[in-house]
Amino acid sequence: MTSQTTEMTALDYTHAAHKQLAAGNEREAAGLLWKAAEATFIDLGRERGIEHDGDLIKLAKALDAKSAASKRYHRSRLGGISLLRDHAKYEVLESWYFIDVYRDTLDFILEVQIPEALNGKR
Repeated sequence: MTSQTTEMTALDYTHAAHKQLAAGNEREAAGLLWKAAEATFIDLGRERGIEHDGDLIKLAKALDAKSAASKRYHRSRLGGISLLRDHAKYEVLESWYFIDVYRDTLDFILEVQIPEALNGKR
């Protein structure tokens, strides 16, 4: 998984995803929330001083190595979030499961982007 340069912030992508979801465009919402999560990983890596070549798997491993969270926290999050990218491309998720993945991804994005909103720390 490689990252791409983002033009909007993670929160901008999140807002756009919500608009698409509200309009009933599940696949578009999935793609936009994937971009929000991708930007969040990049922001988190930058904040922690982790150099990366755009490979999100390598970035997640490096984040795990520097994190006090569970051993594979970031890799696990990336795995779940990747379902959104796949759903945007191939419509692989049932609607009920898509909403669960969407919510979990949104929680991760907010935890990183607005930590004080959830727990006051990262």
